[in-house]
Amino acid sequence: MLYSPMPKPTALVKPVSRPGGSATLRLVGAVAVAALATIALGVVTICAGAALAGGAATAGLVVTGTAVLALILVLVSWRLQRAHAELARHQAEMLDMASVDALTGVANRRAFERELSRHVRPGAEVALMLVDLDNLKSINDSVGHATGDEILRGTALRIQGCLRSTDTVSRLSGDEFAVLLPRVGDRSNVETIARRIVETVQRPYSADVHSCSVSASVGVVVLEGETCPGDLLRNADVALVSAKRAGKGRYIVYRAELHASEVERITFERDLRTAMEQDQFVLHYQPIVDSKNRRILGVEALVRWQHPDRGLVPPLDFIPLAEETGLIVPLGAWVLREACRQTQRWRTSHPSLFKDFLLSVNVSARQLFGTQLQNDVVVALDESGLDPRHLVLEIVESQVMTDINAALRQIAALKEVGVRIAIDDFGSGYSSLGHLQELPVDFLKLDKSFTDNIAESVKSQELMRTVARLSRTLSIATVAEGVETLEQADVVHRLDVNLCQGYYFARPIDAESLGRMLKRVRHLPETPARGAASALGGRRLSVPVPKPAREPVQQTLN
Repeated sequence: MLYSPMPKPTALVKPVSRPGGSATLRLVGAVAVAALATIALGVVTICAGAALAGGAATAGLVVTGTAVLALILVLVSWRLQRAHAELARHQAEMLDMASVDALTGVANRRAFERELSRHVRPGAEVALMLVDLDNLKSINDSVGHATGDEILRGTALRIQGCLRSTDTVSRLSGDEFAVLLPRVGDRSNVETIARRIVETVQRPYSADVHSCSVSASVGVVVLEGETCPGDLLRNADVALVSAKRAGKGRYIVYRAELHASEVERITFERDLRTAMEQDQFVLHYQPIVDSKNRRILGVEALVRWQHPDRGLVPPLDFIPLAEETGLIVPLGAWVLREACRQTQRWRTSHPSLFKDFLLSVNVSARQLFGTQLQNDVVVALDESGLDPRHLVLEIVESQVMTDINAALRQIAALKEVGVRIAIDDFGSGYSSLGHLQELPVDFLKLDKSFTDNIAESVKSQELMRTVARLSRTLSIATVAEGVETLEQADVVHRLDVNLCQGYYFARPIDAESLGRMLKRVRHLPETPARGAASALGGRRLSVPVPKPAREPVQQTLN
């Protein structure tokens, strides 16, 4: 068992028998008894007349017949009472089934809605909580629905154990429960119960071979003013969504500002969908340079949203929403196609300048673990004519570690296409050093946290040097992100990190500006003098010297 046996939770509506069927049965019984009594009286009358005419023998027969009829009458009455009791029990079971969730034993949605309507009235002190299990689906997928069902039953019992005798719990849908508190009293009690639910639900569930943990997000709302049941449920749902967005495994109490924020989010999502339809997205490109000679070896394509009213919207303001809504998949496919087309245009216009130019494109979690990524990459390469060896797909380290086996399968499939793979934000909190040997990647992009204090911290320098040496042993090139000062650039060079990227060299710029800049610097010396001025952050940038396309990555960079 995944949980300790406890008494079965009580439903919101106790089953009671309805009088309709039993009244009918009683009427039928009364008619039957009256009919038998009439027949018996007739028989007795006839037999009495016969007795007067026939003497004592006939009288004995009359008594015997009357006794038999009386016995029949008693048996019929007893059977009718049995049938009445059976019908009442059946009606009670049917009503119970209509009000109680079959899996958990708590009230179902229908009973909850009836009880909510009964309690929500002006002046009432009522609180409502919506409790949603955050990761039940992953448990169902990994260890099976039987374990998931056991967790649901255990969760129902745990929630009920957090409540007062006047409070009730019901199951609304697959992994969502509702808690109704009809007498709030001190509002601090409501938050105490919500906190207790969050803490209790997240305790591990143990089984014979599995140990599973789930977390719960809780949206809380307290009745105020003339709120109707529908408004109370909507506000609790707004609070629940806010709790999930805030990181899950927590509770949030509804405030009016949350509703305004939700309305704004809905509007923003609508604008995002409109942007996809009206081509409001643009790409900017940030140069990636050789740490030794400052030559531009490639660019990273970064999407921006040119909103008609808000102006240029940075990715952090819309990428999370695109991930959440699934719009990141078509958006990511567009970025792939447009970036490949632009890079091929540069290569066609200036073949010597862009012969070994690398294009880096970010891949989202939904793309990585979806079914369309490989096809989207092939389509982008085919439509643009770009050689797959010039395309680098950047995958965030935390995404890889979410499901290492699925990530390995997807990366292997992409490598078959011929593209290169980079692990982005490496060292940002997830340790994948142990998996580097099995990951078929070409680049490690070291998280900006490596670079922030690299000029002052000896420990940071040793850490970066260690990663660089390990990567070189595995034939993986390293890229230092977030290089913003001359001192950082010099230290990165000294630590033998292959590539650099950051505001010190160049901010992301549009394709036209980047093309002009590359034309301007392509005839500069391969290794510019220290301190030479340029419009790109204090050092001149030169372009890569053409090298064989099939040469290994580490040789191309060294």
